[in-house]
Amino acid sequence: MPHFLKAPLFVLTIFVLLPGLDHKSAADNNDAYERLPTLGDPSAATFSSEEERRIGRLILLKARSSLPLIRDVELDEYIRNLGNRILSASPDSHRLDFHFLLSGNSAINASAWPGGLIVINAGLLVFADQENELAAVLAHEIAHVKQRHIARQWSLSKQVAWADVISFVAALAGAAYSSDAALLGAYAGSSLSAQKRLGYSRALESEADHVGMRIMASAGFHPSGMSSFFSKLKSKEIRTGQALEFLRTHPLTEERLAEAINRARAYSQNLQVDSLSFQQAKARALAWLNPAQALGEAEDNGHGLYQKAVALLRMNRATEAAALLSPPERRGDSKALDLAYAQALLASGDPERAVEILRPLKELYSDRESIRYYFAMALERSGQGEPALYQLREVMGKENQGSEIYLLASKIASQTGKAAIGHEYLSDYYAGNGRLERALSQLDIAERQDGRKNPALRARVSVKRKNIKRLIEDIRKL
Repeated sequence: MPHFLKAPLFVLTIFVLLPGLDHKSAADNNDAYERLPTLGDPSAATFSSEEERRIGRLILLKARSSLPLIRDVELDEYIRNLGNRILSASPDSHRLDFHFLLSGNSAINASAWPGGLIVINAGLLVFADQENELAAVLAHEIAHVKQRHIARQWSLSKQVAWADVISFVAALAGAAYSSDAALLGAYAGSSLSAQKRLGYSRALESEADHVGMRIMASAGFHPSGMSSFFSKLKSKEIRTGQALEFLRTHPLTEERLAEAINRARAYSQNLQVDSLSFQQAKARALAWLNPAQALGEAEDNGHGLYQKAVALLRMNRATEAAALLSPPERRGDSKALDLAYAQALLASGDPERAVEILRPLKELYSDRESIRYYFAMALERSGQGEPALYQLREVMGKENQGSEIYLLASKIASQTGKAAIGHEYLSDYYAGNGRLERALSQLDIAERQDGRKNPALRARVSVKRKNIKRLIEDIRKL
């Protein structure tokens, strides 16, 4: 297996987001940008969309297997839904398979990876005050991918090959996450050290801002979130005297900030700025990063009640969380508080009561996979394995393969006499997380156990085995 796929990818400042390191002037950067071909020109891309999609699949698998991702079905669902909402407003977004992952890193940063992978640090989610600020970051990263900025930079040099890119990813993977010296060393040691080949120019950053604003406005978010987020970052850097990771990987000039402010003024004031679901996701992310801080900072209101509850759950104080949420009048009409209460009941050993809380939620929000997940867990712990498995099957899909849903489904299937299917689900879980050899092993076990008696399972196993082997072969070719 190539070195880059073995190395830990804890460096979220991947090559596509590094600032220029040869200190070219703004005028030089703008001249280079003017020479770039248009998106409709075949010479705009050194690599085709299909090649980018192929390498993107491999990077996604490595990211899922190596990054310190937050394994939380509610946060996964929120970030994915927000990203897909923004994508739905972007033309031609179907060209690549976009995926949105939430890293458990406290640094304020985000990154776009080849093929459509967008990684958001939990620290950035906590830092944002309003949803349109988070939406602005997602839209900006989507714009980098959508505008094919990587390929457009590569088009300036006819000698760049995937082998060069992979060697650089490997170098970055071994660099310390917060070490500028390590990043500079990785950059200088690769064959892609020229800024004209790799780093985003100021013009491309400005274009990503402009396109990102249009995308987020089309999705219903006010673009003022971009300028307010930039302003807050700049203020924090000045106040603390520390260089922020986001500003190192997304160079911010006064001109760029002024442009963002002026562009935002042109949009309607009726566009969305914030939502309750964002505030709840922010509280949940803070509870994952620092539960004691989340508990101490929670205010005495409905939102603060939720933050207290999820912080207590993260601190393994489920009985206290359940007591906090037990009077129904305190919860009000909030699915998030009801869902938190059900989780507290499950953790404190009362699955039957959790079923009572979750059943009406499932009826009202049948498309919410997080509700189905906890409802299935409550059913399984109440001795209702078959209905529990049905709930999970209803929300299984390509986007959440590798999530905790598949792990729970594997467990329940095995407990209900469907051992072969349990191994199949476990294979899906491993495959979705880049552990391909383990995935193949689980398929072999599933086929040995029930392949002869179950032709449908045998056919599914055959297709999945071919797909996994194709991925392994792609890795070996790099």
